[in-house]
Amino acid sequence: MKHVASGDCRRSKIQTSRAAKALGLGLFSLSLVLLLTACGGVTSPKGWASPLITDSTLLVAPNHQSLADVDLQANSRNWTFPPPKSNISLTALYGTPAVSQGVVLVGAYNGTLYALNLSDGSEKWSARTQGHIVGGPVASDGTVYVGSADRCLYAFAVDGGDQRFNPFCTGEKIWSTPAVSNGVVYFSSMDKKVYAIDATTGEAGWPQPFKADGAIASTPVVDSGTVYVGGLDNYMYALDASNGQMRWRFKADDWIWNRALVSGGTVYFGSLSGKVYGVDATSGELRWDKPFSANGVVRGGAATVGSTLIVATDQGNVYGLDASTGSQVWSSRAGSGVLSDLVVDGGMVYYSTKSGDVQKVDPANGTITSVQVPQ
Repeated sequence: MKHVASGDCRRSKIQTSRAAKALGLGLFSLSLVLLLTACGGVTSPKGWASPLITDSTLLVAPNHQSLADVDLQANSRNWTFPPPKSNISLTALYGTPAVSQGVVLVGAYNGTLYALNLSDGSEKWSARTQGHIVGGPVASDGTVYVGSADRCLYAFAVDGGDQRFNPFCTGEKIWSTPAVSNGVVYFSSMDKKVYAIDATTGEAGWPQPFKADGAIASTPVVDSGTVYVGGLDNYMYALDASNGQMRWRFKADDWIWNRALVSGGTVYFGSLSGKVYGVDATSGELRWDKPFSANGVVRGGAATVGSTLIVATDQGNVYGLDASTGSQVWSSRAGSGVLSDLVVDGGMVYYSTKSGDVQKVDPANGTITSVQVPQ
């Protein structure tokens, strides 16, 4: 395993401190919180795991430090992990859980991937990495993939936790959630690179990784043979999924730290300065007359319902935009900032707030309703 040396942490703090001065105090607290926690500078990391809805069950991190399974119809909590009186501390949950074969897979900031029985939340198995887990796990064909701040991507059998192949290690921390498509695992690293590896063997799938101009913390999205991923160099990249060659890149006004949304031939994404973009998926040209300016940092991935694009900010602003033009249709207040991805279920859009609450917004008119998480 590769480990982060103390010198790397000192250099990281110096570099990110300079960037923070340029971006201002408001962005400092967001864009550096993970860098500093990774080097021991913050003692209480805060998570931003998105809710996950499967059938009539809601999986949510109500305080960003535990996972709860809620029966939405019965309005009751089925289980909580860690269970009461447990000596397990997850520290924080940043990545959205995954569900596969009746198993809930959740990566914790304590560096452990947990596999829980969906029926009762009991621990089926767990696997320890050598660094914090920030991105979420993804499961495909009986295997779960997860990246770690120890710079490596891991693959485990969903049913028993056996390691599928040796960890694939990069030059820096992995904060992104992997994406799996056509037997290939795509993921980004803070070493400024995007990787593609064989989902079965863990061997490199491209002649060489794609190298950007800055670190990449966002999750790749694969659509129609193209990989879309944004970086902390202000660029949204479109890469050929078969070989990693760049098809185009679009320069935003600031760092991009959210998952792109590809819908109707358009790539939607936001920046840390609050700009929201709609870019042609084929050409990389801006489809709107101008970006939409939101109030606050856009970190979570957007959602679309019909012709409405929904985005949220760390200041608690939730917007409904005309997806074809980027013009505002409505705006609402969440009451607390939103850093999680937005999730669509049953025509409604769900998200978690910084305070740990779960809310849903009606994309037709922006009405926000709290989702009760019973004790």
